[in-house]
Amino acid sequence: MGEEKYNLSFIGGGLLLAESTIVAEQYLKLSDWGKVEKIVMENNLLQSRVASTSKRFFSEIRNRLVELDSVEIEMLIDGDDRERRQLLWIAICRKYKFVRDFAIEILNSYYRNFKNEIDVGDYTAFFYEKMESHPELESLADSTIYKVRQILFKILREANLLSKDNMIIPTVVSIRLTNHIGDSELMVFPATH
Repeated sequence: MGEEKYNLSFIGGGLLLAESTIVAEQYLKLSDWGKVEKIVMENNLLQSRVASTSKRFFSEIRNRLVELDSVEIEMLIDGDDRERRQLLWIAICRKYKFVRDFAIEILNSYYRNFKNEIDVGDYTAFFYEKMESHPELESLADSTIYKVRQILFKILREANLLSKDNMIIPTVVSIRLTNHIGDSELMVFPATH
């Protein structure tokens, strides 16, 4: 049996911090994704001009939030900005193996080896190396490969893990979150453990 295929549907948006918090609040109240979707769509809680955009964002947010347990959902709602960003990064890494692999093999590894910057060449080398074990990447158009990089770097910046000039930002994971998740999940952050 081969490796789990990479799902790259995260290219539909960035970190979606504000939107994810809104959806999480509704989920905490209703505990039913169908009801949450109905409330979000009927009241345009994601503030989209087009219903199809709201539906796409809601679907992406739900796919990420289902990766969090109830304690983490509560932390997402009542946490500070730093903790919210960290929780959403964890949710994305849980949902998307490609992102998790990049986080561990590039972001964390570079940080631990005192390399402070991630450039386009680093991403490209990672991507093409992954093609060897993930043939689904071979069929992607160059424009899709570019889009994956663009959105991944956007998410890294919005999660405060990468600066606008691609410098790695060392992370101090909140104590509450550190105590809740395992050491293996801390590996998705540029931090020493």
